[in-house]
Amino acid sequence: MMTAGETQIAPASFPEAPSAITCEREFLAALRARREELQIGYETIEALCDMPRGYASKLLSPTSPRAMGALTMWLILRALGYAIHLVEDPAALARNQRHYEWQKIKRPARKRRWSLPDIAIARRRNAPWLLDSEKAREIAKKSHEVRRKNQERLARITARNRANALKGWQRLRAEKMKTGA
Repeated sequence: MMTAGETQIAPASFPEAPSAITCEREFLAALRARREELQIGYETIEALCDMPRGYASKLLSPTSPRAMGALTMWLILRALGYAIHLVEDPAALARNQRHYEWQKIKRPARKRRWSLPDIAIARRRNAPWLLDSEKAREIAKKSHEVRRKNQERLARITARNRANALKGWQRLRAEKMKTGA
């Protein structure tokens, strides 16, 4: 509900761009043109983007000594009242699809859950046939048993070391008592 004296603001509309920007040089030229269109100084952009003094002029100069990072790009776009609209470029897509490294994602026929040790063992032995269900269960069972045995062995060693340390401490204490030190 509007009261008297209020004006209604029309929703923002995104006009069609006259041409697509395909390189950084064109992008910077568009940002410089927008700054001129809005008639604002670099200081205003720096204040809106919380940048150090002189940084916006370095970034937006035609012979820019600095490269613009992703965060800075979004801050400057917001300060200039711009948004990005992604448009498919069929020529670039066709060119990229002809590239020798263009590959579609290969998905397995069915999802399997393997633990990393199972996969590592199969790769180490260069035996992918190990990763069928039965073999995977056997490998997991064996690795669990080995892990449990190693933990038990470590516990025995730790207990033995603790006992030896205690005996040594008691022996030193007994020697000190004898000497009266």
